[in-house]
Amino acid sequence: MNELPERRSKPADLRDLLAKDSVRQSMIAVIPKHLTPERITKMALIAASRQPKLYECTQQSLLRALMTSAELGIDCSGTLGRGYLIPYKNNKTGNLEAQFQIGYQGLIDLARRSGELAAIACYLVYKDDELEVNYASFPPIKHKPNFEVELNDANVILVYAVAQLKSGFMQTEIMTRSQIEGIRKRSKAATSGPWTTDWGEMARKTVIKRLCKYLPLSTELEKALVVEGELDRELYEDVVMKAPKDIPETNGQTPIRDFSKRIDEDVQKVAENLTPEPEVDDEAK
Repeated sequence: MNELPERRSKPADLRDLLAKDSVRQSMIAVIPKHLTPERITKMALIAASRQPKLYECTQQSLLRALMTSAELGIDCSGTLGRGYLIPYKNNKTGNLEAQFQIGYQGLIDLARRSGELAAIACYLVYKDDELEVNYASFPPIKHKPNFEVELNDANVILVYAVAQLKSGFMQTEIMTRSQIEGIRKRSKAATSGPWTTDWGEMARKTVIKRLCKYLPLSTELEKALVVEGELDRELYEDVVMKAPKDIPETNGQTPIRDFSKRIDEDVQKVAENLTPEPEVDDEAK
């Protein structure tokens, strides 16, 4: 079984990898119509410019992360807060591996694709804000921000999310800072990546993920939760494992439960079609 080379990449290497015909054809087969291989390449290069350690990740893991974000139709460059490519160290192999991680804006986009939401939003509450919570009232949360307080992450005391269905039903989720920090500390990216550069965005994402337990799931959102399950076992068990075990194929699409496995198989097909470039002796150049 062929594997992609484990050598470290440079910008040109990454661009050349994504330009290979076998890679392009594999991506074209799974990406939505609004995306192109050229757009995916641009997203990958932007993500790597923001997080240079991605160039040190294995090419196979980079392809897997890119194909996951592409099939979900989520920008992984990190510039819009919809998705990120995060480098993690595989302690078994010692290699850095890239992993796609969806942002809170990406989750909101996917939640809206169900077609059943009238509105969904998430807010940070800073110290000295006025906040009243009454689950028996409608709406259940009344929030009056105090704009005289410095709006930085250190002053956030809790985060809440609200979603309203087209039927009029409203669902809310509230988490304190200590609850969010507890989840951050259990994350593989607790001390790197967006938790250090975009704490507020990741805090919003944490609350949105919990809110999604109670919302109608679009196909894309359920796929995203499968991917997120690799990072958050609690959410995976709550949302995905409690779903019906036998999900039939529809319109020729692969069952949602097999999404993550299928991405691995697609990347392996790419690897089998790539011929590793022969090692060239520096003295012979």
